Amino acid sequence: MLYHITTTDTIEDAYFDERDRFISDHTNEIDDMFEQRRNKEQWYKETKQANEEKYQLEVENLITKGNVLTIMMMIMMMIMMMIMIMMVVMIMMVMVMMMIMVVMIMMVVMIMMVMMMMIMMVVMIMMVMMVMVMMVMMMMMMMMIIMMIMYNSDDDSHCIRSSSLPIYYGIIPTFRC
Repeated sequence: MLYHITTTDTIEDAYFDERDRFISDHTNEIDDMFEQRRNKEQWYKETKQANEEKYQLEVENLITKGNVLTIMMMIMMMIMMMIMIMMVVMIMMVMVMMMIMVVMIMMVVMIMMVMMMMIMMVVMIMMVMMVMVMMVMMMMMMMMIIMMIMYNSDDDSHCIRSSSLPIYYGIIPTFRC
């Protein structure tokens, strides 16, 4: 509806009246829009707050779990290091024991070699003594054979004619005819 007004005051009055009527007609609609906007802002703030709290809890849980996992990993690493150190110590102990055994075996072998050498020396000395005894016995047998040959011979050259010699001169008997 257009009003035909001719004066400026009436134009202004008509404008203000139309404006007031338009505002009064649409005030409820504008208030509803503002109410909807305020509700949406409120819902957004509440949703944002809830999401932030949820994310904060998740971050705290992750930090707690991360700390627990980190601590567990550190404990596992310490246990593994202790096991490795124990294995190295055990390997070293086995090596030392093997070295001691080798030294002991070498000492036993050396002692046995020394004993074998001593036994061999004793055997050699005994063999030398046996050879010497055999040589002495052979010499005595040869002398006995010679004496028997001389005693049984027809020849009197073996007889001692002088009475100044003893009957036994050392081991070898002298025969008087």
